[in-house]
This record gives sequence, structure tokens and C-alpha cells, in this order.
Amino acid sequence: MSRALIEKFSKRTAQIEELARREYTVLTAKARALVKESGMEFADAFGQVKAELGAKSRKTKREAKVSADEQLRNWRAQMTAEERASLRTERVKGTRAQNLLEPALAKALAVSHLFERSSIARELHAAGMFLRRGIGRVSVDQAKAFAFQDPRFVRPQPGARIITTREVLNEESEMLKGVDAGRDRYEEIGRGGSWNPTSRVSDEQKAAVEHMLCSRDLVTAIRGVAGTGKTTMMKEAVLAMTALSGKEVLLFAPSSAATQVLKEQGFSASDTVQSLTTNTMVQDAARGKILLVDEAGFLSAKQMRWLVKFAGDNQCRLVLCGDSRQHHAVERGDSLRVLEKTGALQPAALTKIFRQKIPALRDAIQELARGNTEEGFDKLDAFGVIQEVEDQALRLAAIAGLHMQAVKENKSSLIVAPTHGECRQIAKAVRQAMRNEGLLSSEEQTSMRLEKLNLTASQRQDAINYEPGNVIEFHRRAAGGFKSGEQWEVVERTGASGLMVENTHVRAETGQIRSL
Repeated sequence: MSRALIEKFSKRTAQIEELARREYTVLTAKARALVKESGMEFADAFGQVKAELGAKSRKTKREAKVSADEQLRNWRAQMTAEERASLRTERVKGTRAQNLLEPALAKALAVSHLFERSSIARELHAAGMFLRRGIGRVSVDQAKAFAFQDPRFVRPQPGARIITTREVLNEESEMLKGVDAGRDRYEEIGRGGSWNPTSRVSDEQKAAVEHMLCSRDLVTAIRGVAGTGKTTMMKEAVLAMTALSGKEVLLFAPSSAATQVLKEQGFSASDTVQSLTTNTMVQDAARGKILLVDEAGFLSAKQMRWLVKFAGDNQCRLVLCGDSRQHHAVERGDSLRVLEKTGALQPAALTKIFRQKIPALRDAIQELARGNTEEGFDKLDAFGVIQEVEDQALRLAAIAGLHMQAVKENKSSLIVAPTHGECRQIAKAVRQAMRNEGLLSSEEQTSMRLEKLNLTASQRQDAINYEPGNVIEFHRRAAGGFKSGEQWEVVERTGASGLMVENTHVRAETGQIRSL
């Protein structure tokens, strides 16, 4: 079947995704509550609550009383003559199958995809993933047998319908062993020296710095919720550790954006965790140093295992700053939460919020930081800072009006929305309001931009996930002579796992084409 025909009849999938976008805030709140209740990872919890939307839409579908003949007529009415002809037996049998994979490769891709961003999966989810990628060569019975019997899968207890892999278990086990092996094995970071703050700090902030200076462990942790003055504390800690330990402190963060924030805050010796794990020059510079990782709640189990091993093998000390309740890893394994929950780390905590100067607002944010969402919401509502406008048109007008009021008063205005779709609607309303005030001209320009597909590593290795016109952008050198920053447009799929690509920068001059 053509991709266009498949998408034409994927209405329920589109419906679920639209519902998920509209109810993103609610889904996120439910997922966080489920994390707190069950201890599961956020990605798994979010997937579970999102699945409830599928159940709702299927219920509606089942309630629709349409006969089989009527349904068939309805389907045919939605198709063009060419689309109907493409499904005739002789046409289908006469068309060469494309992108069919051998079962062994389909299994490997299914396992890789299932466990890239989650530590656990349901058996039927595993069967479905194998069946989807092994389509044309894998039967339903074979897919079920894979999920129930494949030796790569491990169950928490016999008969359980939840599975994981030995690789996932080993990641967490080695991470925990590394942290445990480094407990009370080193000289105090501050080497027993005395420290005097260079700026005004609270008792909690002072205690956090002392916690780092007195640590005899390989890995030390500081937990700080938003608004507790973590940046002030970190500046004091870096100065104190550098002066008393005689070692340089290097700062790292999980993303380029977070690293840029650190540099703007005055931490010039900062880089991404990704750079540390992949760049030998960064690794050479880090040996023997104190490594401070900010926003450590974003670290996956794989990244944390690597960091702990690197620190242990290279005479480093590792300090983790973050909040496991506020941030979650994109890849599988909420490592900081696991380390705290198992007792492998006993972090010093920053809980007193300074960012909110008004006592009533500070109390509300304090409740939210503790995980008491309802209490925090009620306090914000009582203070009058929450406004609800149900009608969409009126809501957009109100948002645009508040923004224009800030502009006229020479104040900055930050508008936040849960989904990209809502952001586009708000931006459109704000631009129109600015035109009405003469702040924007009526002349518009349209520019093209690339939008991430957010494919997993497994999906990126699978040619079936690429369509002609897609652009592949390289972020580092790759085999075949591909360079960082290059953009290659997909021309066509070739064979079961190949792509023909064209360099977008030199296409106009040379028409260079290369196969992948």
C-alpha cells in the first residue's frame, strides 16, 4: 500500500495524537501521580495514561452501529479510482515487495526500539513491535512466541506480563555497584579545610556546600527544587572545592541549552555530558578533576553508569545536582531517582524557595515542589493568579491583550503552552494584535524549517522510516565520508535497508547523489 493510502485510513491514530496534544497537561499530571504511586519511570507512566485515550476512541468506534457492507462502501467511497485499483489482487501480486526484513534483524530492531526510552515493556507490546517490523515474514504466532520465549527478555517474577532485558538490568546494577563501591573510599573533597562564603547564603545552601566539601564518596548529590538558589550555592561550591581540594572543577549538563545557561551564569568551564562521553580531548581534560553535573535528573542509566565508571577509573570525583521529581531522562532509566530510591545516594537538599518574593506565592510553589499539586493549585487560585477562559477565541484574545499591555509598559512577556499547536495559535493571535497596533507590517514572509521526527536509534537505522524528501542532518562525522552539519535529502529507498541520498548543499551545482 502507498503511504498516502495508509495515512488516509489511520484516522484513529491521528485522533489519539490530537487528543494527547489537547490533554497534554492533564496526561502529564496523571503520569507524575502514577510515578509517585507506583515508582515506575515517567516515560512508562505517560505511555500508560496515553493508552487510555486509545481505549476511549475504540469504545466510540465499537458503539458505532454500521454493518460490514456499509463500512466497506464507506471505505471505497473515500478512495480514488487509482487507489481502489492498487488493491486489486493482480496489482498487489504483481508489485515487488519492499523493505521486508529477515526475522532476526526485525527482532533486533524491535528490542532496540522497545528499550531505548523505557526500562520495561508489556509482552504484547513486544509482540506487536516484532510483528510490525517483521510484516510479510512474521506470523502472529511467531510474534507471540518471540515475546513469551525469547531469551533476551527477563521477567521480574515467573508469569509476569512485564518484561525487560538483561542489558537494562546490568546497566542499573553496574551503576549502583559503582556508586556503592566508591562510598567512603576517598579523602574529603575539602581536605578538612575551612570555608568562608563569598556571598550571602542561607543555612541550607551553606549545608549543601559543606556536604560536598566533607564528602568522602566517589559520587555526591545535591537535590534542589526550582527557585531555591541552586546557582548561588553552586558558585560558592565551585570556589570552595577548587580552593580546598587543589583540583579544577569542570561543569557538565545533559543538553547544549543547559550548558549555555551555565556559561551565562559565569561557569565558563562547562560542556555537555555527550561531549564528555564521546570526545577523547574532553575526557583527557577531565581526568583527575572534580566533575559537577547540573540537571542530573535528565541522565539515563546508561549515561550515569558511564559517568560513575569514568570517575572511578580516572581519579575524578562526581557531584550531581538536580531534582529527580522535576526532570526525567529521555533515554531509559531515571538514574538519579533510582539512586535516591535505593539509598545509594543520600543527597543534601535545598527546599527553601527564594525566587518568589510574595509569601503567599512562595507557599504555593513550596507545595508544588513537595508534590502536593492540589494544595499548591488551590493556594495559587486563592491568591487570584489563575484565570480560566473556556472559550478558545476569548482565551487567545485575553493572552494577546496581556502581551500587548506588557509591551506598552516596556516589560518582557513570556507565553507558555503545552503543545506546539497551541503555541502556533497563540503566536498568530499575538502577531495580529501587534499588526493592529502598528507594531508589525502586513507584509509576511514564509520560510522553510526542518522539524525533528524524534526517531529512536532503532528507527533511524530502519530505512522504512524514511520517505523521499526527508532530510538527514549529521551532528558528527559518520562512516561514508559524511561530515558534521551536512544535510542530505532522501531520494528513494533501495532494497530492504538502503537509502539513496542527495547532498542539499551541492545539489544545485553538481547533483551529487550517494547511497547509504
